[in-house]
Amino acid sequence: MKALEAFREGLELCSRCRCGFCRLNCPVFLVYGVESASPRGRNTLALALLDGLIKPSRGLAERFYMCALCGFCEARCPLDVDVDAIVEAVRASLVELGLANPYHQKVAENLRATYNPYGREASDRARWAEGLEFDPKSKVLLFAGCVYSYELGEVLRTLVDVLGRAGVKVNYLGPEEKCCGYPLLAMGFKKNYDALAKENARALRATGAERILTACPACASTFGRYKEQFEDFDLEPVHVVAFLKELLDEGALRLEGSLEGLKVAYHDPCHLARILGLTDEPRAIIKAIPGVEFVEMPHHGRDVICCGGGGGLLTAYPSMAIEIAKLRLKEAEEVGANLLVSSCPTCVSLLNRVSRATKSKVKVRDLIGLVGDMVSQKA
Repeated sequence: MKALEAFREGLELCSRCRCGFCRLNCPVFLVYGVESASPRGRNTLALALLDGLIKPSRGLAERFYMCALCGFCEARCPLDVDVDAIVEAVRASLVELGLANPYHQKVAENLRATYNPYGREASDRARWAEGLEFDPKSKVLLFAGCVYSYELGEVLRTLVDVLGRAGVKVNYLGPEEKCCGYPLLAMGFKKNYDALAKENARALRATGAERILTACPACASTFGRYKEQFEDFDLEPVHVVAFLKELLDEGALRLEGSLEGLKVAYHDPCHLARILGLTDEPRAIIKAIPGVEFVEMPHHGRDVICCGGGGGLLTAYPSMAIEIAKLRLKEAEEVGANLLVSSCPTCVSLLNRVSRATKSKVKVRDLIGLVGDMVSQKA
């Protein structure tokens, strides 16, 4: 666990302070209620590992895999302890010791074989784009991402249509696109992530694009890491909500028609709100839709509670992720929303799944789809 030495100061500060602010709305602690599965508890275990007081084991590993890497603890920590980075470091050490989570291991194997977490054929990655035209000379490269490409292709088609109506042509790598690598990083397969990131950075630079546009917050934040890792990686990562807000401000995009009587709540994806700091933009887009009544949930912005799908939690502990997602739907129901909108494919997929399973009156949509309904003609 030598990698933990870099975090000793933060771990010792946490050990002395013991404030527990990180536990208040930690999604795992909310539904599991066990100290060792809370951020503070994991920090205690990490310090004990660093000092050799305890040894790595399957049981111990479970506590570090039982984390959504949502960043809530860091946002609340008065000592600025880099809790997510500590979990990433421990997971990487656990993988090296042969203690990878078996469900995470399968994802890593799929990524190595097919460059996507599902193990699907690479040729299927671009099926959503059949019949669409792209501009290989465009300075904007659309990075579709794995979840959207394989699970929510209709949202991507809507996005390309919306961009086209705003006069924006984008480039796209098609079946040559590969996972950004975030699942590998989050699940502890650091060496595999580094190799894939290097491969991706080379391919993305070769397009000649200046901006890399993605609808996935995890992809966008991961490309931000690329900029830190590779000195010559100069593409600017841009999330779709920021890009659409630019187009609205410039007048290139107009939202027309009316959705009178629709009460919309917005779920902030963790990466988008806490890492990328994009909280105002999606709300401005929703409020620009004629007829919509925007209602705010109690936990929002940087204080949002994770949907439960992040950091490999949904893969390893699906029942726990579902219970967390229920908390978000309950908040939407309590503020009287009939539509819950988000800007992350994992959030949308999980929340939609739980909404259907619980027969909730709150429906779930991707913000791109909602915008697509309101863009009737080229501005």
